[in-house]
Amino acid sequence: MALLAVGVAAFLALSGAGQLRGLLDEDMTPAQVAALAAQVGPGEVTLYTADGCLYCNLAKEWLNQRGFAYTECNMSASSACAKGFHAYSARGTPFLVVRGEQMREGFQPEVFLNILRRRRA
Repeated sequence: MALLAVGVAAFLALSGAGQLRGLLDEDMTPAQVAALAAQVGPGEVTLYTADGCLYCNLAKEWLNQRGFAYTECNMSASSACAKGFHAYSARGTPFLVVRGEQMREGFQPEVFLNILRRRRA
């Protein structure tokens, strides 16, 4: 039930009026978000997904719209991804590892941006 609540909260945070928006978009200008995205290199963000995962699709759309580099690891398509996911003792998707830090409560834009700002490359 807690995972469903987190998922619903993430969906509400990401969706609105037919377009995705991040919770911190009001606190950060598009230029600031773009500058942060430009500092993210390949391999710094891994997004574990599964086929049919609505919240995974929303997370990917949010990241893509803002130009963030990330590596998608689809557990439905890759046993290596499933092994990696289970090695983290992760419980649900989307599950992200951002510069070595795990996002355990699904994708939350404000948490994602805070991790990136705190863990500068």
